[in-house]
Amino acid sequence: MAASPTLVNAVRRFLIQQPPFSEMEAADVDFLARHLELGYFGPGDVLISPEAGPPQGCWIIKQGQIDGLRPAAGIPDGEAAAILHLTPGEVFPVGALLADRPVSSTYRANGDVFCWRLAREDFHELTRRSHVFLDFCRRRMAALLDLSRQALQASFAAQATQWRSMSQPLSQVMRTPAVTCPPDAPLRQVFTTMETHAVGSVIITDPQSPGGPVLGIITRQD
Repeated sequence: MAASPTLVNAVRRFLIQQPPFSEMEAADVDFLARHLELGYFGPGDVLISPEAGPPQGCWIIKQGQIDGLRPAAGIPDGEAAAILHLTPGEVFPVGALLADRPVSSTYRANGDVFCWRLAREDFHELTRRSHVFLDFCRRRMAALLDLSRQALQASFAAQATQWRSMSQPLSQVMRTPAVTCPPDAPLRQVFTTMETHAVGSVIITDPQSPGGPVLGIITRQD
């Protein structure tokens, strides 16, 4: 069913405040406004993912935020990190539509989101009608590729640093000598020692055997 003139005018007013629509011919903006369908997505809802195959349309965010997620370097079990944060007025996924391929990221609603959907055939018709829109899609695709590459590089570097820290010997991690006490020390003295040294545990050693075996450990929870 065709949208009412009132709804089309409301969509048009929103679009002409956002690039590239603000730079497009009025007839092309009207074409776009007439062919958009509004949809709602709740927190965590997935709009499109690589498993869905080539996208059947593009989305224009009206309200809310969409996160583009990819598996983070070094994180097991398929956990993903957000590398894109898309806000009102942004269009996605233009690169996958232009190349007729699946998306590289999973696009997920971050909170309550309203998006307009433009069907695939109408998207391609708009790229044929409007050189401004086609140029925007090409530049947007290049910018997102560069942003994704930077985000993935940052994620990999962070994970590499974490794993390097996990492989460090304890001798390099320890900042101060271990706090010790004899087995006959009263609890009040032990807790006072913890407070003085700002630690949560004390090693119990035998003062008669310096460098001898550790007898135990006592913590605040104990």
